Amino acid sequence: MMLLTQSMFIHANPFRLTCRILVPHLSSIKKQSLRMTSTNPEKSIKRCAWVTNASPNEILYHDTEWCRLPIDSKHHSDSYLLELLTLEGAQAGLSWSTVLSKRENYRKLYHSFDLDKILLMNEDAFIDIQGVIRHKGKLMSVLGNAKVVKEIQHEFGSFSEYIWSFFKIPYTPIVTRFNDLKQYPTTSNESILLSKDLKKRGAKFVGPTIMYAFLQATGFVDDHQIDCFLAQSNTDHDVKRESKKRKV
Repeated sequence: MMLLTQSMFIHANPFRLTCRILVPHLSSIKKQSLRMTSTNPEKSIKRCAWVTNASPNEILYHDTEWCRLPIDSKHHSDSYLLELLTLEGAQAGLSWSTVLSKRENYRKLYHSFDLDKILLMNEDAFIDIQGVIRHKGKLMSVLGNAKVVKEIQHEFGSFSEYIWSFFKIPYTPIVTRFNDLKQYPTTSNESILLSKDLKKRGAKFVGPTIMYAFLQATGFVDDHQIDCFLAQSNTDHDVKRESKKRKV
């Protein structure tokens, strides 16, 4: 997930909208995106500003994954959630483009983020590795984070259910629509509380800003800009929440 970081204009949040999003089937969006990326995407369609002049990988990621939940269940698989948590942690101090270009190598290293297989890994798995960000702390953190996710599964049934437990209205993404990237937040009540609890459980590289980026990446938060073609106007709820009144 791509957090709108300071290098991309950091933001403040005067209000938030909570709503249900009605989106077309992912496969149709992916086909549409592939057509668009082959014909100068910057001119053919409006996307979020952080995608301007982005690589084809970033454009496809924006169009088919970022800020998107599965349309049928509101639940990603726990393997997918751990993958995005890993990528967001790996991004700390780096560009999203750098991390995204190494995604397949992370999948190979961590056995497609199969929790049981990751739990059998140790630091020997990282000797002479290539194609990933060679930061021992970040690489080792995935082993510990997988253990935390496994424990959460026993307690909540799934990592997804655990994450929804931090939301005022479960299974309802928080949607924010602004014109300017500077208006968007980098943390939220949900990301702060989620970060605190995960750290208490022993997870690493799960600070509030990383967790907000993770919530964006996985669709628990939808921060597409108002003029982006993926911005949705269909709502079941219209709840304004002023950031200055929010307490943690």
